[in-house]
Amino acid sequence: MTLDGKNLWSSDFKADRGVYRRLQDIEQDLGVVIIRDIKSSKFRVFGPEDKFLPACEALDQLLQEIQPRSTGHNTEQSRTERATEGDCAVCFCEADQALTTCCGHIYCTICFVNMCLVEASMIGDFSIKCIGDQGNCKKAIPLLEIQNLLLSEIFESVLETSFASFMRRHQNQLRYRPTPECSQVYRIAQPETRVPPIFTCAKCLTVTCTSCHVSHPRKTCAQYKGDASGGMAELLKAKEELGFKDCPKCNTHIQKDEGCNHINCSACGAHICWLCLKTFRDGDDCYQHMGRIHGGIGDEGEDDDDDDDDDIEF
Repeated sequence: MTLDGKNLWSSDFKADRGVYRRLQDIEQDLGVVIIRDIKSSKFRVFGPEDKFLPACEALDQLLQEIQPRSTGHNTEQSRTERATEGDCAVCFCEADQALTTCCGHIYCTICFVNMCLVEASMIGDFSIKCIGDQGNCKKAIPLLEIQNLLLSEIFESVLETSFASFMRRHQNQLRYRPTPECSQVYRIAQPETRVPPIFTCAKCLTVTCTSCHVSHPRKTCAQYKGDASGGMAELLKAKEELGFKDCPKCNTHIQKDEGCNHINCSACGAHICWLCLKTFRDGDDCYQHMGRIHGGIGDEGEDDDDDDDDDIEF
């Protein structure tokens, strides 16, 4: 989380009980949930959109209050002393309904549940890592251990969140059945496949072409698209008028409202040049490409902060 380009974070947010209680007060006053992402040294705020700016301002005020005391030579030692043996690795308060991981670190049950749910929803490979020892442990917690530590319905929720995140990252390989309320998944045919296989859903018994993702019995994809070309032409026209494009990696519809021409697809995480739709492994490569090939990064407010790039997923 940033405010006016400044990252709202301090090392005291890791292990200071008093600071944690202040965060709880902000949550209660504004009706939001504040997650401390210790690994990336960032806050994540969940709640009504109109509460986001007040939450940023409250965190900025708290940061200004604690910074003067974070400049001493013994800061790291004092933080270690504040985090005692029985404290939760997340909130650094005495663990409530404590549970202990195989690596020996203690968590409040609710803190552990929230950590699992947040990690499961993140872009990237699914791995829940221990943040004990003030974020230095980083040992992956085995799935079997997570299952043993959580109630069955919460564990199912973690798995569902993880699977949904996995599906978003692999939209060019896997796809949900288009039938409403059908949760079945099929593998997408590769572009070079001459005769794409037909997927028959074991749940709703409908058939789907794994290339064009519709049902067209006894017709090739080309024949079906020819029949439906009128509707397709209208769709393409509407997308052009509304300023939509397709992500070149996962085909998710994306739209740029403002800002520079670096787009970060919220579905698969691809870094995209809006002008030519070339994809890159990170934002820096994209900015270098735009400067070299297109002569600049685009509109006013040229900010290299990825969080300021606008992308909308549909």
